[in-house]
Amino acid sequence: MKKIIILIALFANGYLANAQEKSFDNILDFGLPKEIEKSDKQKMQSFMQNRKNSQIDYKTNKGNIYKIYNIVIKVNAGCSKVAANFLEESKNFSDELAPQITTQKNYSSKIISNNNSRSLLIHYDSIDFSYYSIQSVNLDNNKTAIARIEYKKEDELKASKIVDHILKNMRFK
Repeated sequence: MKKIIILIALFANGYLANAQEKSFDNILDFGLPKEIEKSDKQKMQSFMQNRKNSQIDYKTNKGNIYKIYNIVIKVNAGCSKVAANFLEESKNFSDELAPQITTQKNYSSKIISNNNSRSLLIHYDSIDFSYYSIQSVNLDNNKTAIARIEYKKEDELKASKIVDHILKNMRFK
């Protein structure tokens, strides 16, 4: 079970790690609400130490990490050409894998067209947290972004509003 979760994380992070290195700000305006501020590794370390079973990797320097309320957002972006059906393949892979992960409940996924991109939105509940995952590709299929939003079930409405805001306001440059 943990191997499957690790496989998914490695797939997503490995893909972006192989993308051409550029500054995050030169690739993407992620469209976060103004009250959400970027956190540094030291602040996140003390906060995350008390989050049992968290699936957010806050220890690496790849990507940006944000915190608001009790919600953590990890974002990474890169420049790399992907297949036109990249999101569909990712969705099919995740949809087939989801029933095999016994700690994952209430799984859902959909592909959304927004602004100058397309996004795969995945949602599921896990042991201690719930998650949204957003994988986005620009219309030229040469810029990608991935975000993971982790929150407690009682913050569902707040997290949902953040995801809606991101999907409406995210723009590739």
